[in-house]
Amino acid sequence: MKQIITFIKAERGSITADWITLAGGAVILTLVLTSSIQQDLTSKITKVNQAFTVTFNID
Repeated sequence: MKQIITFIKAERGSITADWITLAGGAVILTLVLTSSIQQDLTSKITKVNQAFTVTFNID
């Protein structure tokens, strides 16, 4: 157990950098997925709005 604690203390900076990198990657992945979902929804909403506009103009 002492060896593990000593290793963690010695490698604290490296472990912190790994966690920061992992968190940054997760944030970037979330932003990319959110952006792609938003683009997909925007195109579908545009088509739905056009359908309602055409229907409204016919009436």
